Amino acid sequence: MTAALKAAAPGPFATLQDFGRRGSMRFGIPGSGAMDAEGLASANALVGNPPGTAAIEFAHAGGEWEVAAPSCRLAVAGGSFAAFIDGRQVAPYASHTLRRGQRLSAARQST
Repeated sequence: MTAALKAAAPGPFATLQDFGRRGSMRFGIPGSGAMDAEGLASANALVGNPPGTAAIEFAHAGGEWEVAAPSCRLAVAGGSFAAFIDGRQVAPYASHTLRRGQRLSAARQST
């Protein structure tokens, strides 16, 4: 499998998350999973993935990712983050198709 995204400047709290592994604590496996399950499901729906498909989850600080595949469909959902493609702000809760070399960045919005 070829990676679609390259972590150009990920924030310190960027992780890959899915819905986790519920019901396995008795085997020593914590539930884990996305802290914002609704955001994960929303972003996946926007790009046509099943709800629990793994995605990048970030908190407190966003980050920057570069598309390494010929194209990649992305969405930013959840939290108070502004999304930018090559420095131009784009709508959150919308899907965006990026081409190789383009960069998606997310930054915390001030309230």
